[in-house]
Amino acid sequence: MLKRIITIIAVGCVAGANAGTQDKSIQVLKTLDTILDKAGISIGGEFKSQYFGATIDGEGSDSTKRFNETNEFTSVDFDIKARPNDNIAGRVIFRMHQNWQNFYSDISNPIFTRWLSIDGGARDMFRFNVGDYRAKYSSLTLYTPEIDIMYEPYIFARQRQIAMDEMFIGNNDRLLQGFNGGFDAEIAPLFDEFHLGISAARLRSTAT
Repeated sequence: MLKRIITIIAVGCVAGANAGTQDKSIQVLKTLDTILDKAGISIGGEFKSQYFGATIDGEGSDSTKRFNETNEFTSVDFDIKARPNDNIAGRVIFRMHQNWQNFYSDISNPIFTRWLSIDGGARDMFRFNVGDYRAKYSSLTLYTPEIDIMYEPYIFARQRQIAMDEMFIGNNDRLLQGFNGGFDAEIAPLFDEFHLGISAARLRSTAT
């Protein structure tokens, strides 16, 4: 199938007047961001290694056919964040993965990138993301609905959560790749809040 790169550009502008007092929760979040947004390099990651084995035996088994199956792999994720200053930061997540069943037959590169982005902002008004980013819009545009299942068995809930984490899906965010920018400010005396956003992303398949 011929893959196409399609660009979507969405521009939104929201303005509103508010006479209320400043929200304390916003101040708390800004203080937390100030603490976390320090210059430097941080390295994190995750290590997983699993082995599963299944065997069939009994009167219904056929000794001339394969009677066992295994699934084993080792995977390591490296999450590296670099912030040269308070206004810009870079993040890369790459994975080293090896399936042990096809260790000798698999000649593909065991290292691949899962996330690559440059994020930043200035003066608490401008913000931007280049590369991989997550965005939330209305249900009429780009939207990833959360799955709400009552009385979901634990084993299924755990596997579903692992699958969603693999695709960076959560909090109704959509994983996109491209550019995302915004402008948030107060334009006195017209508006207490003014928000302008622009997003350009590519679709990875013709079915999307």
